[in-house]
Amino acid sequence: MTDSVLVIGAGGFIGRALCTHLSRGARPIQALVRRQPDDPVPGVHYITGGLESAPELDSLLGECACIVYAASSSTPGSSAGKPVDEVDRHLRPLGVLLEKLQTNTHAHLIYLSSAGATYGSSSERPFTEADLLRPASYHGATKVAAEMLITAWANQFGGSASIFRPSNVYGPGQQARAGFGIIPAALLALKHSEPLEIWGDGSATRDYLYIDDLVTLLAKAIDDGGSPGTHTYNASSGENVSVKQLLERISTTAGRPIDLQFTPARAVDASEVRFDSAKARRQFDWQPQYDLATGLKATWEWISKSAG
Repeated sequence: MTDSVLVIGAGGFIGRALCTHLSRGARPIQALVRRQPDDPVPGVHYITGGLESAPELDSLLGECACIVYAASSSTPGSSAGKPVDEVDRHLRPLGVLLEKLQTNTHAHLIYLSSAGATYGSSSERPFTEADLLRPASYHGATKVAAEMLITAWANQFGGSASIFRPSNVYGPGQQARAGFGIIPAALLALKHSEPLEIWGDGSATRDYLYIDDLVTLLAKAIDDGGSPGTHTYNASSGENVSVKQLLERISTTAGRPIDLQFTPARAVDASEVRFDSAKARRQFDWQPQYDLATGLKATWEWISKSAG
């Protein structure tokens, strides 16, 4: 076994940012992607294919000290009415990985779950990791199911797993895609002077976590090495704002107002979500460094200069 790290889903927003961060260190970084990126991260070894088909995967799993599962291809909204698709997209590939890890239990598995999609709505206090999960979408339900599959693997085979439930992650490098992140969608609408569609009346509150803060936490967890069993951590900035307040701050950052178009709220969207990240802060000596104003400024600068 080596001290290398395998990042599954390395072509996505979080996966690529993590590879970039880790590439600055001494660990060998392996990246599993569906297709070779146009702009690969220097120093990262890319493996093309899915978990079911990548030819190097079996030997690679025997060498890796840590595996980060950051693959995801849906949102609560896009999963509506598609439970079979969600199982095929998320649970089947994870199941393939866990089967392979039954004979490679030395590897520390880090799984990226979701805070907003799993807990439901809160009003009295922030959610802790001990609270009951109440997903309102098939996307959230498959995240919960994935957590349980990982827990079963760890319990049966003596594996080590760390599950992170981040809030809404944003920052430079996040592409604006339908349903994937209000911040890049709003900034791109401002860049092109286009209207922005908002579900609901804008009163729903959310926590937004800057990408650098999340990858710093994940890097600390990789260095920690894990311990037997499954350990779950919330990851949030601790700064909750309503959608209206967020859009006002985005307008201030860009220096002009957004043309908003309000549509009826969706059943899959929680009205208020707050998370307590004290456990992660204690375990990994971690503290978010970017407030919302700073993060929005950096993201707007990146979107202003990027193509598209």
